Amino acid sequence: MDVEQLLRSNFADRADAVDAPRWDLHETVLAGSRELRRRRTRQVAGGLVGGALAVALLSGGLPLLRTQLEDPGQAAGPRESAERAVDLYDIPTRGSLAGDRELLDRIVQLSWDDGIPRDPGESVVPPVDTRRVLFAGEMTDGQVWALVEGVVGDRTLFAWFTGATADGMALTWGPDFAFPDTPMALHDATGDEGYLVVVTKPGDQVRYGALDADGEPVGGYQDVPAVDGVAISRAPSPTWPLYVELQVLRDGAVAYRMPPQQFDTERPGTAVVGSPTAYLSSMVQCLTGRGVEVTVHPDSFGYETDDPAEMETYAVVEQQCREDLGYG
Repeated sequence: MDVEQLLRSNFADRADAVDAPRWDLHETVLAGSRELRRRRTRQVAGGLVGGALAVALLSGGLPLLRTQLEDPGQAAGPRESAERAVDLYDIPTRGSLAGDRELLDRIVQLSWDDGIPRDPGESVVPPVDTRRVLFAGEMTDGQVWALVEGVVGDRTLFAWFTGATADGMALTWGPDFAFPDTPMALHDATGDEGYLVVVTKPGDQVRYGALDADGEPVGGYQDVPAVDGVAISRAPSPTWPLYVELQVLRDGAVAYRMPPQQFDTERPGTAVVGSPTAYLSSMVQCLTGRGVEVTVHPDSFGYETDDPAEMETYAVVEQQCREDLGYG
């Protein structure tokens, strides 16, 4: 055996001995990279006059596209400063129903099943004893909204639930990966306007606006009063090419720019603009319900056929599902 053959054989043996990568390796690496970048950015910000450097962060898997300096806000009080130092997961439940222990106990028992078949090692359903209700509140229309986080392995996931009563509540958005400091928001995009709920750190400021296809604001931004880090308002549901952008200000500077998660109350459980998991769940349910045999992967789906005629038929059905579910 010459040197080249020996090297090739050695590399092949080493490759065979390596375990298969974990199913969420991509998301884990991204999360670690973003956390490191966030810490480095904060260290730089601490050395600037006034400490008013906007921090580049991730929101729900979406990168912060732009940052800018804003007028300084009010200084956080001792309690707000203490709660800013911990993850959202560890802040006590907020919202008008935060004191209803019986309700909160029932909310953590709600099903996280999004209908997507997964291997046991790829579960996105946190054990009940890891679930925490971050927000529970009653809207003026009688609907109850709740934001819940839980832990699977070393990853935190979140899900939104809505319904007329605790017994009638169901999964509205998620499950999806959560990040320690990233605010979360849900918007009812039914009709011309709907409720918008933003859950962030106490002391943060919140505003929203409509952006055009070039990402430029149309008509400026509307401030939403935040109480204990929770902002609730009625917000418009602009149609394409316009879309809603949230801005979360921390210590007077824009820390996050993000679209809210959106859903349609006339079609419960249907995401309007979605995370990969919400989109995948909705599409798989629609396709299988119409007789299409689907192969489901952790972040995508395919068809169990190589026949060109069947593929053409499936493509038509897929487009119909996209339109019916609001994905265009």
